[in-house]
Amino acid sequence: MSSLERLVFDALPIILYTVDLDDRITSVNPAWSRFARANSAQRHSEPADILGASIWDSIVDASAREDVVAAMRALREGRPGTLSWESHRSSPTEEGIFLMQVSALRDGPALVGFVFSGVDITPSHRAAAVLIDTGMALARTISV
Repeated sequence: MSSLERLVFDALPIILYTVDLDDRITSVNPAWSRFARANSAQRHSEPADILGASIWDSIVDASAREDVVAAMRALREGRPGTLSWESHRSSPTEEGIFLMQVSALRDGPALVGFVFSGVDITPSHRAAAVLIDTGMALARTISV
């Protein structure tokens, strides 16, 4: 990765990481470390601790693991584009919802790995829930 590419990778506020075809983590950005520390995953918070490790060592939730397996399988089979899904994440202090995305990394036609991103969309989900609750309360008031 060139120095400019690394600067861009590190500057993005979303969680980014790459995985090779052997399911080994090949790069992470600082947002990965912040997320790991915030979720009490100290042993996975520093790049030196996670680079080269299996992605499966850092995904303990069975549902999240199934999502990643399915996405990687689809991309290995040649599905084009980016696959996206919402993933519920629990931490010791709060529940969160992330928009996860994975794309194939290609060198010409050859698949060489995957790039994952995670964006915390918890605030928008909370706002939607408040709007729904408010609408329901208003509907109950009007029906009385």
